[in-house]
Amino acid sequence: MIVGQLAGRQPELYRLPAALEEALRELLTRDWDSLAPGQHALNGEELFAVVLDSRTRPAEGALAENHFDYADIHYLLEGTERIGWTSSSGGRSPVSVNRSEDVELYEPPAAESGLLMLPGMYAIVFPGELHRPGLCADEPEPFRKVVLKLHRSALSRESTE
Repeated sequence: MIVGQLAGRQPELYRLPAALEEALRELLTRDWDSLAPGQHALNGEELFAVVLDSRTRPAEGALAENHFDYADIHYLLEGTERIGWTSSSGGRSPVSVNRSEDVELYEPPAAESGLLMLPGMYAIVFPGELHRPGLCADEPEPFRKVVLKLHRSALSRESTE
């Protein structure tokens, strides 16, 4: 997981792989408030956005998710959200697998790190990392965010520098 704040920064200052810098630049330049909730094409199957208007939920019983082919770049626009994270499944088996939707679900991990997301923050979660997005910090509350979905093939390309 990579975490940061975009406000007032240029993505190239982070020295990330080119595909991640391009995705972060996309977060800075697009008017996300004008887009309706749902999926939006950005660069074919390589990069697309999911705009979410939702409510946070208690952590108790919330399943963890993993993706096979796409990294998630969570970018919070409004509200607060906690994301639980752990680096692997710890050898446990998933409770549900849906390859066509690029997701497998796991029972909540016994130990995880918690990230409190505030507006303007991003969190990059790579394939193979379990995460539980949409958790409440205290009480359930509304939030709006964008999740960019970046295909792993874009991450394996050489930098354009």
